[in-house]
Amino acid sequence: MRYDKTYLLLLLQLFLVFSLFFLENDSLLAVILKSILLLFPLLFIMQRFNVIKKIRETEEFLRRAVQGNKRIRLRTGSDAIFHETTFLINKIIEQYEEIEAEAVRSQLARKRFLSSISHDIRTPLTSIIGYIDALKDNIFRSEDEKQKYLHILSSKSSRLKEIIEDLFHMAKLDADEVSFSFQKLDLAEAIREVLIEFLPLIEKEKVSLSVDIPPSPCFVYADATSIARIMTNLLKNSLCHGRDGKILKVSLSDKGEIYELAIQDQGKGIEARELPYVFDRLYKGDYARKSSSGSGLGLFIAKELTEKHKGALEVESIPWQNTTFRFSLPKLHV
Repeated sequence: MRYDKTYLLLLLQLFLVFSLFFLENDSLLAVILKSILLLFPLLFIMQRFNVIKKIRETEEFLRRAVQGNKRIRLRTGSDAIFHETTFLINKIIEQYEEIEAEAVRSQLARKRFLSSISHDIRTPLTSIIGYIDALKDNIFRSEDEKQKYLHILSSKSSRLKEIIEDLFHMAKLDADEVSFSFQKLDLAEAIREVLIEFLPLIEKEKVSLSVDIPPSPCFVYADATSIARIMTNLLKNSLCHGRDGKILKVSLSDKGEIYELAIQDQGKGIEARELPYVFDRLYKGDYARKSSSGSGLGLFIAKELTEKHKGALEVESIPWQNTTFRFSLPKLHV
């Protein structure tokens, strides 16, 4: 039979006790030694009993925690050897409770998000079906009315396509399946190219455009497609929510180790209480609800792509005075 060190020590002490009892000279020293050696095993047994009791209490506590009671906490007691263990167990339970609560919040938010997206998809789809039926049954009074129906169909179809593309891109970002082709990129030229695509919409909305972009190259290390998507989403957002201000300012500046793109409008802006949630895909506050266009995912996608480039995307807003989105990327030193 194998014994651990603790049991071997206990057996040795018991042997010494019995040896002392058989000493003929019952001196004072022998009496003291007998008392000490008799007391030690008793204390040891009591300690072992307390340890076993504490272990059983811990087992019962963990059993109740696993069964769903996360609000209970394990008491430390007077035994110092269990203090650190008790603290760690309570800490783990607290973290598990927070993870579980976050999972519930996330699930509720996803349900709200899916409900909102379902509505955003169903609305243009219902209109598309209605106008197709009208055209199929020749329910129009003139050629002009027919062209109007076709224009509405085109607009609704474009919006539906945008929502589906954003959902698809969001899913790829979540699964980390977006492929990037990082290379030397002139950020100034990339901004000009995107702005040219937006000129017809800017003119249609009768918005005054102010552009301040350096004539010299501003090189960054980035994926051209992602950068174009970030800027497209930011410009769409500013034109969608800030067009009533009739002013759009786009500037690119050198900030030392970074280049910063600022897109500014003077529209209705964003309330201070909503600013922390603007880039959250699961949040749709008054700022997003006030406009029927867009998927509501553009800023989330822009933020995710920015982080993939080790950049920053921030917003500041004073309603009807100034709303500015600042997008920055590290310089590429050549």
